[in-house]
Amino acid sequence: MSQGINRVLACVGLKDDFDPVLARAIELANATGAKLYVLHVLRSLTDEVLTTLRENIPEREVFRSIHESRLKHAREAFDKKIKQFRAENGAMLAQLSGGDISFNTLEGYPAAVITEFAKKNDVDMIVLASNKRTLSTTYTGKITKGVIKRTHVPVVVVPSRNTRK
Repeated sequence: MSQGINRVLACVGLKDDFDPVLARAIELANATGAKLYVLHVLRSLTDEVLTTLRENIPEREVFRSIHESRLKHAREAFDKKIKQFRAENGAMLAQLSGGDISFNTLEGYPAAVITEFAKKNDVDMIVLASNKRTLSTTYTGKITKGVIKRTHVPVVVVPSRNTRK
């Protein structure tokens, strides 16, 4: 038996789909009185890139500093997008019935990180972008498909602005 929707996870990138995904997640959180989590996942560097960096930057401290700087820049870009969204949609955020909102930036393989975050935080619904620009081949991209395959909660897929025409 369903216990209702108490926690909604909005998974946002830093491109055009940020606003529509966050807006839809806020609407759902308002409609259900749920807590809202907003998550941005920074894709991990490939093994090849990491190996190249380690070989060319033998000092561990320098390597660690570069790695931390990459995550710091992603968090700053995420914070900038949130501030911009707040400036343009403050009333929508102010009406958030659950009142509780959490912003997070993590690193890893996006589909795995999203589903692990959802499981860890006992999320009842995930909202994310379709990650496709056209409907010609398939509606969802790799990350969206990966989340759908891994999770046991409902997933709301928000179409790209380009596919809604």
